[in-house]
Order: sequence, then structure tokens, then C-alpha cells
Amino acid sequence: MPPAAAPQAPPPPLPPPDPFNTAEFRQNPGLGEINALPAYKAGLSGQGVSVAVIDSGVDPNHTDLDDNLSPASTWVANPNNPTALVSESTHGTQVAGIIAAERNGVGIHGVAFNATILSLRTDEPGSCASKDGCAFTSVDIAAAINLAVDNGVRVINISLGAKQDKGSVMPTFPVIADFMRAALQRAADAGVLVVFAAGNNFSNNPNPTALAAYDPQFRGNFLIVGATDRNLTIFNRSDRGGIAKDIFVVAPSQVVSTVKGGGIFGTSNGTSFAAPHVSGAAALLFEMFPNLAGRDIVQILTMTAKDLGAPGVDGVYGHGIIDLGAAIQPIGTVAVATAAGGAPVPLQQSMLLPGSPFGDSLGQVSALDEVVVLDSFRRSYKGDLNSRIGGVAGGSLYLSERLIAARTQQTIGLFNGGGARLGLSFYDREATADAVIAALDSASQSTIRRYRKPRLSLVAELSEKTTLRLAYGLGPLDGGGRFGTVTSEGALISPGLRRNPYLGFSGTSTSIDLVHQIPAIGEVSFGVSEIDYSRRLARGAGPDRMSGRGTAIMAGFGRRLLGVDIGLGIGALSERGAVLGSLSSGALRLGSGAGTAFGKVTASLPLGRRFAFSVRLMQGMTRVSGASGTLVRHIGTIRTSGYAAMLEGRGLFRPTDRLSIAVSQPLRTEGGRLSLSLPTARDYRADRLLFSDVDSSLSPTGREIDFEVGYQGHFAGFDLGANLVRRRNPGHVAASAPDNAVMVQLGRPF
Repeated sequence: MPPAAAPQAPPPPLPPPDPFNTAEFRQNPGLGEINALPAYKAGLSGQGVSVAVIDSGVDPNHTDLDDNLSPASTWVANPNNPTALVSESTHGTQVAGIIAAERNGVGIHGVAFNATILSLRTDEPGSCASKDGCAFTSVDIAAAINLAVDNGVRVINISLGAKQDKGSVMPTFPVIADFMRAALQRAADAGVLVVFAAGNNFSNNPNPTALAAYDPQFRGNFLIVGATDRNLTIFNRSDRGGIAKDIFVVAPSQVVSTVKGGGIFGTSNGTSFAAPHVSGAAALLFEMFPNLAGRDIVQILTMTAKDLGAPGVDGVYGHGIIDLGAAIQPIGTVAVATAAGGAPVPLQQSMLLPGSPFGDSLGQVSALDEVVVLDSFRRSYKGDLNSRIGGVAGGSLYLSERLIAARTQQTIGLFNGGGARLGLSFYDREATADAVIAALDSASQSTIRRYRKPRLSLVAELSEKTTLRLAYGLGPLDGGGRFGTVTSEGALISPGLRRNPYLGFSGTSTSIDLVHQIPAIGEVSFGVSEIDYSRRLARGAGPDRMSGRGTAIMAGFGRRLLGVDIGLGIGALSERGAVLGSLSSGALRLGSGAGTAFGKVTASLPLGRRFAFSVRLMQGMTRVSGASGTLVRHIGTIRTSGYAAMLEGRGLFRPTDRLSIAVSQPLRTEGGRLSLSLPTARDYRADRLLFSDVDSSLSPTGREIDFEVGYQGHFAGFDLGANLVRRRNPGHVAASAPDNAVMVQLGRPF
């Protein structure tokens, strides 16, 4: 008996149907050729926008047009019979259908299927029934333009014009009657876009009626439209861009549209039916961005058109075929407006790199996900400013830096005599590259960049009681002497065990540190550091470089009291262009700087001959200096704290070995409020942005606690170092998984 066949996996489900790519949409291929789907997916339909069709009239009973026809529609050329809305010609009904045929599941739908059509019939009485076809006068066309402006339309479609012979040369500036010039000027002043069909006369230039848009008085306010065939090549009878190429685009012509009589759909061709594709596209842009004027629409449609023919703007296709999907996207510099007014701040220049004490608190403002931003046409979009906030800083264990330091540090004695000694320590930049090979964590590349710069320290023991230390290119010194530290430099690797967290915002510095022993009183210390927080960013991330500097002054006192080493320290940190190590710019700039006062208490208790217990507590208060032209309204006083405790044993397995067990919390913000004023909406009627005040806590969601065991010893001529670390809520982020690390160092001196 043959084995049973293995069960077949069910086929994957079909993707959900596109609610806009319907049979009604596909019935008019022109909609796909102008890339209209993205506009529909953005919710656009033409709702609330009126388009005037100056033509032979629109069938008011057509089931695909009747709901979209304005009651103000009229027969302009025949005041004695103004309610006769359609002539013997079907031309105007076809044009109107391409613009605004209803999306009702029947036949086709227009580009702006919910727009309102103001039909302004301008054919001379009886002309459309003649063998020569409809006749129009410039007087009636001008009257229709004025009537359209009076009725508040945003777009006027003129798919008619004077005839010309094949191949004839058009005048550069056709004569425009004063009454027509006045009507066109009214339209331009009202921000109305007039769309002219180029004509179907095989000419190298548009017809005389369309060339009114080329007149210097109106140039840039109106558009001329040529026609393409199904292959997106110029329609054989279409007039070309010629002298008007800078205000010339093309659109589909061999399309299906509504015809007079209702319920019947016929094929249309020629520039008369290319122009309404552009008029419908303009209606969608006016719906999405009511603040635009006709001149803006001209620029947007020409800038975003898909190039056809010869590269660039040419005399056949002008700018190319309109691309509605591209036209609704931001153009130029995207910027953020602030409540203080002034020029909007470029989004690309707005960035925030949080300092380690903040954890994830600066990225927890959900309202930053949908801030209103503006493009170069002051069109409004939703922008995600949270994406401009960098990840949590200070999350690294500095494994590569520790390894590089151990392998490349060189120390030489410069002087020894008369009770004084002078020594120089520096980092060998040639050896640094080799050390990085062994540092396989992600921080290696940034670490080697830091070590390429000069890094050295000079220690002068002036006497048994006085030590002077200078450092360049290293982390800041502590100003605390032996009473101010929990562990010696580099003994352990957790961020919470670094010597002074207020000076450890991943910067390098120039520092001076003086420690002096006063007999029978104790140890006093004083330190000054100039800290550089500057960071070079990846290409395209925003500003090329973000800079901040800080000046720290520290003083400490320590002594042994009842067998316990006690240290007290106070300090002040003045930051310029930074806030607790955070670098920010543009609309996200936190402030011009910050001032921090901090204090620390340390204690070390010997436990027998081999063990000692040490503890350090840190507290600080920070006030932020305000910054103008940003989204930040106010930052309250920020309170910070950190601690570290360590049990240390020496000489446990070897005379000089050392075992350390430590727990620490890196510096963390414990209080403070961030107040923002965010642009969240726009009143287009008043053309102003609406701002919302948002407050957020500056305390991160988690609290990092580090547990570490470290060992250093000497075996068989080799130096051995090992560290085991477990971190809970790394970076003070509650959602972050525990972080475990192991580092082993083995070296042999030569």
C-alpha cells in the first residue's frame, strides 16, 4: 500500500483588492497614465473644488454628471435662453466627464470625481448644428471667465480655440483684446488656474487662444496642454509646446468619457481631452492644499511632470506628462514652523542626540510623530520628528575603547629626582588599528576615530603631598583625588562605574587636576576641564556636525575618619550648545546651553586586610537656557542621580591580583518636564498653523542597574583580566532586554 501523501499547505491568501483600482478606474486609461492612484489613496476626490468648463455645454441629465453639476451653470452666449445647458455637440459633456464624472460603479469616473462642474456654455446659438461645428467668440469666452471668477472656481478649462493651417507659423505674441486681457488678469489675481488645450492643428506652437498664456502679462499663471497617444508619444494632430514650452505639459487624449444623451460612453481624442486631465489634477491639488494659487499649481505640475522626448524641457512635450502621484509629494525643503514665528526650520537640520542620563525620555513624545511640516510651497504634511531623535546614548560598555587603551597606551618617565617625578602617558596611533581587530563590537569604528587624535596625559608628583595631572584628548579628570573615586580608571567597564558621570558624556577634554595633602586635615583637590562633545554625523543624517562644549570646575575634600575614607565633592558644569551631553539643532534644539551644579559623597571601608567596601552617591540639578525658534517652550529644572558600590578583594589568589564585585546605576534624570509647542493642524481658511502645547516627563521609562564581577591578576608571566557584566534596563529603557557581556584580556609585557 503506497504511503499517504503529505498534506499540502494551503495557498497564501490573495492580497486585498485595491479599493481605487476598479473597473471604473481602468475604463479610462488616462487615469493610470497620469498616476492618479496615489492621490485617491491619500483621500483626494475633488470635494469642495469648483472647475469651470467653458465649452459647448454639459448634459445636465447624464447620470455620471448630474450630481456634480453646479446650479449656476448657464448659456453665456444666449442670455435669452440661459437654462439651455447643452448644445447639439457632445464636446463639453466629454470634457466634463474627464474632469468630474462620478465614481458610482458605472462607466468611468473623472480625475476629480467629487468636484463641482460649473458649465459655462459659450457656443454661438445655432453654430453647433452647422456643418462647420461650434463657433465661439472671444467676447463670450471673456464673459465666461469673469463669471467663473465671480462664482469662486479654482480652475477654468478652455478646450477650444481658433483654427490654423497645418504647419503654419504662429505669431510670438498673438493679439489679445482688451476685454480678454482684463478677464484673464482677474483670473490671475484671484489665483485661478486657466488650463488651455494646445489645439489639434499639427502646429509646432499652440493655437492663438492658448498662446494667451504665453503673454508676458500672464506667463507662469496658466498652463497649455498637448496630447499623447496610448504609447505616450505626442498625438499626431496635437500642437507642440514650441515657444511656450516652459508652460507646456502633455496629458492623455485617446480616452473614454461621457457623451451627450446619458448612460453612453464614447472614445475621445485630441488636446481638448488632454486638458481636462490637467484641470482635474489641479482640482485635487487645490483640495489637498487650499492655500495654493494657480501660479503654484503651474510650478508644481511642471516640476513633477515625467519627462518625455528629448531630455529636459523641449519644444514638443514641454515638461512632459503630468504625474499626479509626484505632484502631491513634498517639493523642495521640508521645514517645521514654530510658535515663535519667523522662517520655518528645515526638517533635515533638526536633530536631537540625547545624552545618556535621559535614556529614552526624549523620544517618548508621541505627538512628535505627526507634526505639521511645510514644503517649499507651504503645503502641509505630517512629519515624524521622532525619527530625527537619535537612539539612547551611553548604552555601550566601551569594550573596544578599553581594549584599545590597554594595548596601545605607552608610559615613559621624564624625570625622577629631588623628591619629584614626571611621567608621560600617550596612545600609540599606529598600534590602535591593530588593536581594533580584536575589538569585535559595533563601537570599534567610532572608537578608532577618537584614538586617531592625540591622546596624552602628564603626571607630575611635585612632592609627596602634591600631584598635578594634565590631560589632553582623554575623558575629563575627576578633581577628587583618591578619596573621590570608587574604582581606579579602567578597573571595571560598566558605565555606572566611570569616575565622574557628570563629566562622562562621551566627550574628550583638556583637563588639569591638582591634589594636595594637608597634614592632620586631609586631602584637598581642584580640577578644571574643557570638554568637547562634538560629533560628526553620517552623510544625509542631518547637519554634518553637531557641536557642544562644556567647562567643569570641581573641588573636593577627603580624609580618613575612624578608619573610613570619606570624600566630599562639589562641582559646576557649564554647557554651551548641549544639555547634559545632549546635542540638538533646528526645531528640536533643547536650548542654548545648561548649567549644572552637582555633588558627590564617597566612602571606603576596609574589611580586614584584604577586603574593602566602597560606595559613591551623586546628585545634580540642571537648569536649561532657553533657545528661540524651536519647538521647545520650556524645560523645568532637571534632577539627576547615580550611585555605585563595590566590594573589592586584593591578594586572594596571587599577591597582586584583584577581585571586584560591583553594582551601579549610571547617571539618570529623576525629574523635570519638557514643554513643547507643536504645529498639529492648519486652518486653511485663515491660512495659519494651529499649535498644541504638549508636556512630557524627562524621566526615562527604565532604570539601568549594572552588576559586574572583575578580576585582574598575573599568571605565568601573563597579565590576565576578565569582566562579567549583566545590565538590567540598559540605557534606562524599560523595554530593553537584559544585556550580558564578557571580556577577557591576556597580555604579556615585553
